[in-house]
This record gives sequence, C-alpha cells and structure tokens, in this order.
Amino acid sequence: MRGARYEARKAEAAKLREEWTKTLPVFFYNDPLVPCAPLHLHLFESRYRIMIRRIMASSRQFLYLPNFTDYLPHTVR
Repeated sequence: MRGARYEARKAEAAKLREEWTKTLPVFFYNDPLVPCAPLHLHLFESRYRIMIRRIMASSRQFLYLPNFTDYLPHTVR
C-alpha cells in the first residue's frame, strides 16, 4: 500500500517538474533566515554584482539557498 502511494506521488511530482517554466538565479548564502527576513549582502565579486544587476532589472526575484554540504559556521568572538 505504501509503495503505491509513494509511486503515485513520485509520478505527480515528475509531472509538476515538467510544467515548470521559470528559472531563477541562485545565490548561496550560509546564514539561516526565515521567510521574508531581510537579506543583507555586501557583493564584491563581479559575477555576483552582475547577477544582482540583472535581477534588479527584471523580475527582482532570486533563490536564496544555504550551502549544506561543506558549510563551516563563523565563530563569534
């Protein structure tokens, strides 16, 4: 029973992925935030400055994604 529900949900998710048409730029940032919290950025790398300029000139939307694979927290002194 459980396997059938899983397979049905998996097929539903695959169908939804096929319908996705929007692609957003991704910005990896390691400080955890809650939805709608301000994100304070100091962009110094030219590739990120270009990305933000393009974002501001278009939809003003981007994807904030923490890096969970090799994240090392900053120590507070």
